[in-house]
Amino acid sequence: MRRWLVLMAAAAVVLPGCKTVSSSAVRILQDAQITPQEVLFLDAAAAHTARLERFLSARPQLPEPEKIRFLLESIRTSPYRFVRNGSDYKGEDCMRWLRWKMGHRQYARNPIRTASDFVTRVADRSLATGQFYQAVLADGRHVPLEGILQNELRALEESFLLHSLSSQIQLEPGLKSAQAEDAGRTAFSSAAQRPR
Repeated sequence: MRRWLVLMAAAAVVLPGCKTVSSSAVRILQDAQITPQEVLFLDAAAAHTARLERFLSARPQLPEPEKIRFLLESIRTSPYRFVRNGSDYKGEDCMRWLRWKMGHRQYARNPIRTASDFVTRVADRSLATGQFYQAVLADGRHVPLEGILQNELRALEESFLLHSLSSQIQLEPGLKSAQAEDAGRTAFSSAAQRPR
């Protein structure tokens, strides 16, 4: 219930066209220690960029199982702690649990086929208790794991798009560098505007 209130308050703060925000909504956000515009990843910015580059360097394509593998590996190597049903776990244990859960018989009729399915159906909450999985940040804040994994997935897909576009642009003969930069910028901005 509290998470629902926090999400509703956050939506009221961030949604365009929303004219007013009640003082109770702001209080809920302050109590939850959530900054509406904050984008979190499973590690520091430099490490995150390096991890993306390593992962994408040898991949001409990015099928859904590879995206899920990237997310699981990101959890395993993360410096954060993870909370499931009130218990604290290291990244390695969290990754093993989510991998096991993904293959569980509860998904037999409607299997996990995409990375988005993995994030929203497997890594969001405990089906036994309904409690949301959380990451414990270095400053001690607890944030929903699902949101961080959505950020990770979005960054992976956008980085893959940029990576593949830059390799295509480099391969085309006769293109001047300013034209190549404009082509990459145009393609990236149109991809960033697509609905999610």
